[in-house]
Amino acid sequence: MIRPLTEPNVETLGMWEFITTTDHADDALMDEYEKHLCDPSVYLKVNWKQQYVDNQAQLIELRKRHELGVLMRRGIPDWLGNQSRARIWPIVANLDDINRSPAPQTLNEIYPRVFGPHVPRRCARIPTFGGYYRPDQYPMLTKVDVDSATRLLVALALENTDIPFAPQLPDFVLRLLCFLPEAQVLEIASDRLRRSSTNKDRARFLFTTPRDADASIASFMDVLHHCLPAIHTHLQLLQIGASDFVDLWLKRLFVGVLRDDVALRVFDAYLGEGMTILYMVGVGLLHAIREPLLRCQHPDQFLNCLRSMARKFDNAELLMQNAYSCRATRSLLQRLRVKHSRAFDHPPASSHTHVQTSPPSTPARSVSSSSTSLRSSKPNSTSSLSTTCSNINFSRPKILQPSSIISQEQMEIIWSWLPEHNRMTNPKKLFSTQDDGCSLTNLYARCDPDVEPTLLFIKTEGGHSFGAFVSYGWDSSESGFYGSGESFVFRMNPKPTVYRWSPGQGELFQCAGKDHIAVGGSAIWLDDELWSGRSEPGNTFNNQCLLGDDRKIGQYAFQCVTLEVYTVSDED
Repeated sequence: MIRPLTEPNVETLGMWEFITTTDHADDALMDEYEKHLCDPSVYLKVNWKQQYVDNQAQLIELRKRHELGVLMRRGIPDWLGNQSRARIWPIVANLDDINRSPAPQTLNEIYPRVFGPHVPRRCARIPTFGGYYRPDQYPMLTKVDVDSATRLLVALALENTDIPFAPQLPDFVLRLLCFLPEAQVLEIASDRLRRSSTNKDRARFLFTTPRDADASIASFMDVLHHCLPAIHTHLQLLQIGASDFVDLWLKRLFVGVLRDDVALRVFDAYLGEGMTILYMVGVGLLHAIREPLLRCQHPDQFLNCLRSMARKFDNAELLMQNAYSCRATRSLLQRLRVKHSRAFDHPPASSHTHVQTSPPSTPARSVSSSSTSLRSSKPNSTSSLSTTCSNINFSRPKILQPSSIISQEQMEIIWSWLPEHNRMTNPKKLFSTQDDGCSLTNLYARCDPDVEPTLLFIKTEGGHSFGAFVSYGWDSSESGFYGSGESFVFRMNPKPTVYRWSPGQGELFQCAGKDHIAVGGSAIWLDDELWSGRSEPGNTFNNQCLLGDDRKIGQYAFQCVTLEVYTVSDED
């Protein structure tokens, strides 16, 4: 029997024995136990020993007694070597329990389902799950590791089609790949993703809905008020919100915020304790650099100072000691998340009713290589996957150049309607009548025919918003209508509705004429001044008038106030 790393008093001992023999200790009890372990006189006595790393059975026993987590709080010392993480992390992540679960998700099971018999060396389009994919910020990764990351993220996206949003996942996968083999990373990431989405873990690891992320980020300000009231008051005076800096901290696990060796130390603790540690580290960082921050008199000055000092901060031991002294308990964080969740109501895009969810199968002309499916180049792929892919939203789109017509929430709805292979990049604005003038000639000049596919957004004088997704570029040299059955039209009011093509319907997908553009016959038609238009019911998409259900026959004309064209291609 391994003796405890610390010698608790009689009162603590009964609680300690209960926790180490119970799987259902509540958060308050865990908080009390961890408060004892976080006492500086206890924390500083905890030390690693070489035999812990060399003996897997001993590591597992330490984990069962909640002592491995305490060791991880101290970080893995340099004298053990970075490669010791290859032995320690799987134990911290409960990989042995994952493998003994009733339905373990292993690489040998998942990859054949996703890729078929031919697993690609790497995947060109990479799902970000609404987060950031920056392998260049991981100096320990090799090119082989980066290729593994692309396969892992695609496999996780296709295996978890009901979880389109998990912004920490790319960094979670990339960090694990620094020390663990691809097969272990897939098992750990798959388990953490699924458990986070079902709230099975007391220690949560990943955001899986935008609402959860927004509520958690907003909760940080309350944590700051509880732990660092002076900084909290200063932020209020400067009118700086949590989203101005905390969003990046939590979603990127402090990667790119702190030095890599310090961020690695944070990940050691995060792997065992979940997102609670991210709040604590954030407060600990602000506490460590609070004096220069309190001297800042302007929001930009504050944020620039914060970014600069965080990147230069090299004392991981001080950061972690500050973090564990902030007392941001699980109970407190859970109460705050519940409080702020009521203020956010962002239903997932998949909750909207779509006219048709399956992608069209027969194009009017061959689809170019830039529009091909993620799996189209994989021979002998399973036929069932294409149906599954139709409901995937690989990432939450970021509108880098804001639209004056479509909001972020509306873009997420439209994103869920796109073919699966077009959801892995962010929309880029090509043309706007507000910036480029009301001229069809200007539209063609700004929208290269080779840039495909594109999204067309229209706002009318009457306040209606609607548009189209077309799978080909706007090529005025084309004669008549062209395009493919992946195209569709949609309207955003009175409620979001999409109209898709089905085999056997018309094939008037898009037209780039000399004096007009059109989609779906006359589902959308605009003159060469991009002002006078009409929207008529059509049989290509079996659509109603996009101006609303209350239109009488013949009342299909509109005046276009604003027109925008975005590309969703990953081509430069």
